[in-house]
Amino acid sequence: MNRPVVRLILKGKDMNKPRWQQEPKRVLAEAANVRLQDAKALLKVKRYGGAVYLGGYVIECLLKVAICDYIRVGELPGKYAVHDLEHLLWVSGLQEKLTDSPKLANLFDRVAWWSINLRYRGAVVSAADAHEFMEAVKEMREWLLNKRK
Repeated sequence: MNRPVVRLILKGKDMNKPRWQQEPKRVLAEAANVRLQDAKALLKVKRYGGAVYLGGYVIECLLKVAICDYIRVGELPGKYAVHDLEHLLWVSGLQEKLTDSPKLANLFDRVAWWSINLRYRGAVVSAADAHEFMEAVKEMREWLLNKRK
């Protein structure tokens, strides 16, 4: 049976189109700080999967801030509303600087496996992996913040 395609129209907006709004750089930077605090709190109470999940957003948000700096805009264009850390690193213009340092490259490798799909996996992250991941997040965060200065 063929069903008609339903298009939702609300106040003149097509609800079937993706709504990638531009995020101000300031909001992304604030989100990175808040997600770090959330991740630390979850790590402290041994909620390792949640800590890693939110910890990855710290790096994602800061890479998006770096993209704004690189392309000299105050808001992240919607086309960069992705969650792939390797892609965001490349678009940020920082990949060469990062790969020039074996230490930084190693840190990034420790966080680059992160994915928003962790939200579906429950508590599959060990304590040791979560602590290692969060240490890498903290060091990458410092490097990314210093790159902005």
